Amino acid sequence: PVIISKGGQTGTGAQATQSHTGSIAGDYKLWPVLCRQAGVITVENIQEMADLLVAFYYLPPLPGSNVGVVGIGGGASVEAADACEKAGLTVPQYPADIQKKLRELVPQAGTSVKNPLDSSVAVVWQASTMLKTLQVVASCPDIDFILLQPPVQLGLYHLGEEAMLEAIQAVVQAKKEIAKPIVVVLRHSASPQTSAAFFNLQQKLVDGGMPVYSDMHRAAWALGKFHQYYKQKLQITKFK
Repeated sequence: PVIISKGGQTGTGAQATQSHTGSIAGDYKLWPVLCRQAGVITVENIQEMADLLVAFYYLPPLPGSNVGVVGIGGGASVEAADACEKAGLTVPQYPADIQKKLRELVPQAGTSVKNPLDSSVAVVWQASTMLKTLQVVASCPDIDFILLQPPVQLGLYHLGEEAMLEAIQAVVQAKKEIAKPIVVVLRHSASPQTSAAFFNLQQKLVDGGMPVYSDMHRAAWALGKFHQYYKQKLQITKFK
């Protein structure tokens, strides 16, 4: 794929290009049309480019847009559902048999076994239950890939980094056993301790060949763009 971040989108930005690339920058209004016709992906900035490159580097083409979200917290679950839907992804409800299996793992109080799965710290940040949860979600025929969003700060507070590293190792193991792609969003605060834990967990996942994001909106946007690229590519191939 070709990914382009086009500068000079505004009047002021266009003037600024005159001291650098000059007339090569061109009229921004033409770019979206030209890029779409050429099958080029456009992004707004370098951060979006980096997020999209993570998806292309670590993931195979997604078989569909149905995502199974696994995490902790009602607010985070709602935010994840909104972010996914806005990005063109679908968050289908788990069927009754899958919900029943999840309920055997997830405590009743303050949780939900629908999609997004709103679980607990003791389930998501424990290696054995983390692996079982991912296996159950992956067994759902309506799910094309999994988006895991464990909160780093809660894990540190309740269990400690050693237990969290063991749980992350279970996620890496799940990647080897489960046929469906797994994407991880490590939600964390800006505190030094939490940030340090984030980088340690991220490194373990990256070493295991897994894509990692620090923000749900960025992850959902990148995955939506990623899936749309292959969907359009398939349509063009069929047309030819």
